[in-house]
Amino acid sequence: MGAALAAPGFTTGNVNMRAGPDTAYPRVTVIPPGQPVEIVGCLYNQSWCDVIWGRARGWVYGEYLGFAYQGRTVLVPEYAPVIGIPVVGFNFNNYWGTYYRGSPWWGQYGRWQYYQPRPRPGWGPPPPGPGPRPPGWWHGGPGPQPYYRGQPGWNGGYGRPPGPPPGPPPGQYPPGQYPPGQYAPGHYPQGQYPLAPNAPRPNQYQVAPPPQRPPPQQYQTAPNPPRPQPQLVNPQGQYPRAPNAPPCPPQGCPPGQ
Repeated sequence: MGAALAAPGFTTGNVNMRAGPDTAYPRVTVIPPGQPVEIVGCLYNQSWCDVIWGRARGWVYGEYLGFAYQGRTVLVPEYAPVIGIPVVGFNFNNYWGTYYRGSPWWGQYGRWQYYQPRPRPGWGPPPPGPGPRPPGWWHGGPGPQPYYRGQPGWNGGYGRPPGPPPGPPPGQYPPGQYPPGQYAPGHYPQGQYPLAPNAPRPNQYQVAPPPQRPPPQQYQTAPNPPRPQPQLVNPQGQYPRAPNAPPCPPQGCPPGQ
């Protein structure tokens, strides 16, 4: 799709231009706030948009793109169906082959050729209907609003109201947003998945106690069996008599007989 069919818009803040609709792709450049861009088209949910800025072309976050509508500044995810911004897809081979030949990252073609872009975390499908859509619908509630013509500090529709951004007080989260470490149902960080309903939770695991050994005094020691007394074959002064020796008298035989 050429620039002739693109919609004029501008950036509402510093935003990275990427070589594809994912933060993992190489960064083409950084577009400052208030820069006019041509919006070639956006993904169906306007999470990423294909834009032209000068001689650079690439993908930027949709909520950082705005345009003038009926004398005020509106954001692309809110008024894309009203303005008629085209819905486009991303074909890696065609896109890189057309716009990035000779670029510093062209040598990484083989690395990115089969990469599957990830959906924006927490960015769901847009509300139904032709629009306009509720402000800040992509993060579950009203978000920072652009300046409107006639407001104090208005600078052409490119700025943001001064002071802290509107929203819930610190520690509170609007519908659809969760504290760090908590995620919406069905949305989990890469490599993390919910436990099955019947799976034991970490605080339900029981740790088996170490085996108990009996104290030393409870061990039974086998008694030593008595040793037989040595038997003297020939007591001192006694020797076997010859087979043909005469019997000894009642007082016994003299020694040596």
